[in-house]
Amino acid sequence: MRASGSSTQRRGLRDDLFDRMRAGFTFDEVQEPAIDQQLAWFEHNPDYLERVLPARSALACTHVVTEVEARGMPLEFRAPAGVESAL
Repeated sequence: MRASGSSTQRRGLRDDLFDRMRAGFTFDEVQEPAIDQQLAWFEHNPDYLERVLPARSALACTHVVTEVEARGMPLEFRAPAGVESAL
């Protein structure tokens, strides 16, 4: 199944989604070596998210973010859905 729209449009939707998610993060930042190690891995492997969050997952991600926002919940709760489904 091919995603509709140009890559610029898809990137814009993704960027907006990530902006919404960052704006909804409310948990306090934690200093934890295991978390720092994982963050460093993502920083050194930026193409990973491009592979695991393809355009076809944008609708599902958008839906989950919208539902979490509608319930007034912290958007950190959106992350397990992505991890669990290996989007």
